[in-house]
Amino acid sequence: MRKALASIMKYNYKPNLRRHESVQRTYALNDEAALLICDYGRGKRPKIPFPYFSEAWTGLEYAAAALMIYQGMHAEGLTVVESARRRHDGERRNPWNEPECGHHYARAMSAWGPLLALSGFLYDHPGKHVQAKPRIHAETFQSFWSAGAGWGVFSNAVRDNRLHFTLSVSAGNLVCRTVTLHKLGTAAGETSVIAAKKKIPHQAKRSDKEIVIAFNQEVRIEEGDRLTIII
Repeated sequence: MRKALASIMKYNYKPNLRRHESVQRTYALNDEAALLICDYGRGKRPKIPFPYFSEAWTGLEYAAAALMIYQGMHAEGLTVVESARRRHDGERRNPWNEPECGHHYARAMSAWGPLLALSGFLYDHPGKHVQAKPRIHAETFQSFWSAGAGWGVFSNAVRDNRLHFTLSVSAGNLVCRTVTLHKLGTAAGETSVIAAKKKIPHQAKRSDKEIVIAFNQEVRIEEGDRLTIII
């Protein structure tokens, strides 16, 4: 997978489009950077290539960027995202409209993918399981999170060689039984869990790279409350 993604960056990503021909719908041009839909690389381009091959669609760019981030190609993925957003910076184009087949085209909603990939936040509703494992700057990280019944902010901070994880609910609620986090910091003291200002009985299972906190009972975090775990 990484080899295929590296080839995409090698051939499809263009730091600028001054020498690029796109005579159908021009979504990117001149000094702008973009990840093109298709580049034939070392192969011979067909006399009649498939339609739209030379265009740049943000909906596909964000999807490719998210896949790169999931595969550990963080710099490459962020480069693709930055290029798309620079083209829609409010001066060159509308920052709230990334057209493809039409204005406000739904495929650009794939921009949500890189955020999920970078934050490493997942919520398993049936299992009431939270995973928060950021893929960049994990020791000092803060991000928006959302789930079916609520949303808020979570953060990591390593202080005194211990990981302090905080999840706050800005609206709605979050119900959980287990939380999986990166194993950060070098201290190996007792773990602490507080939700809505109450200590929560729990067990901690450690591995080489992560730690799973399992609560004795289901914990419901309401709007305005927070969950704090110290490892």
